[in-house]
Amino acid sequence: MSAVGLAKARVAVESKKHKKAGGEPPASLQDARRVLAEEKLRQYIERTVASAPKLSASQLDRLSVLLRGGAQ
Repeated sequence: MSAVGLAKARVAVESKKHKKAGGEPPASLQDARRVLAEEKLRQYIERTVASAPKLSASQLDRLSVLLRGGAQ
């Protein structure tokens, strides 16, 4: 199973636990969702970088800012 598939499965398990408990989503469910988002982004970035021409240092710096949450 792929990393995304495993992360989806973990979200499903944690979601099922949360439905039984009710209330605010627990940290474990929030963490599982973050891991799933990370895996999806990682795979997308890997595919994109593999098919793109080499980027300059300034282009890499601008993209790095976006990944760190500092988009302008």
